[in-house]
Amino acid sequence: MTVWLHCTSSENADAIVKNGFSILKNTQCRFGRGIYLSTERWYEDDQDYEWAVLECTVALPRDTIMEVFPPSDSFPDEGYTERHFSRWLNENKKVPSNYIKLESANSSQNIGITNFMLERGYKAAKFMEHGKEVLVVYDLSVITGIKLRVP
Repeated sequence: MTVWLHCTSSENADAIVKNGFSILKNTQCRFGRGIYLSTERWYEDDQDYEWAVLECTVALPRDTIMEVFPPSDSFPDEGYTERHFSRWLNENKKVPSNYIKLESANSSQNIGITNFMLERGYKAAKFMEHGKEVLVVYDLSVITGIKLRVP
């Protein structure tokens, strides 16, 4: 089973380990109201912030994870990057702007993306972003075994 990582503040990490993930803790997002996980640590270069890294597992059948995005007007072939996902969402979801941007988890864009994915039976989306595998989990009940990673 894949171990997924989530970077957050030390203060938030303690609350997440104790109570589980909460969308309200995830204040800024781009691809829907979800928890963003990766197989590698993110944000290591940000020296102005003390990051804590959480480990967890995700129990999902493969058919509930969208990981190959169909062709779009911008990409004639199917793909698996954040750009493919973003373009596919733009062309199929009809987000409020011409492109998907970083916004509050409670924005109409992010609520709309989450509803769009869940209505189609997807509890998560997986893609490559800047060479790192990312999993956006929309159904938080499938995230288990959350613990603080010790350096």
